[in-house]
Amino acid sequence: MTGTGTLTHPGENAADSEVGTSDVSWESLSSEELKSVVSRGAQGGEWFYAASRELQRRAALATTTAEEAETTVSRRKQRMTQIVILAVAAFLLVVSALEIWSRF
Repeated sequence: MTGTGTLTHPGENAADSEVGTSDVSWESLSSEELKSVVSRGAQGGEWFYAASRELQRRAALATTTAEEAETTVSRRKQRMTQIVILAVAAFLLVVSALEIWSRF
């Protein structure tokens, strides 16, 4: 909010009409700019709500990305564990086969 009570774009002091509430215009703002709009409170009207929605969207996206990364790491660990178990089993099988052959 400026001293005259007019809400302006946090980074460029643009007029309300220059930055709408569409997803495209809010996606171009940095998180700090969005936080600045949200910190002004609900008196910002649609700007507050649109900035809040964009921050929530980004938070959900970050959470989903983190969960996917965690799942990928977990799957890799499981696969490596399976490979090690199979390698040990194969080694024991070969050792057992050699032991049996050496008795003949």
